[in-house]
Amino acid sequence: MYQVQFFMPTKVLFGAGQLNNLHNENLPGKKALIVTSNGTSVKKFITIK
Repeated sequence: MYQVQFFMPTKVLFGAGQLNNLHNENLPGKKALIVTSNGTSVKKFITIK
């Protein structure tokens, strides 16, 4: 069996208005993934049991 070490520190800004706080963050990389939604698709396609 292989031995694997995986380290990927991640900070997630979650919630309404968090894009307004993005300028306060130390962004070490050159690329970012920004996901936005108005919430209707989540309510339509996700069912919580």
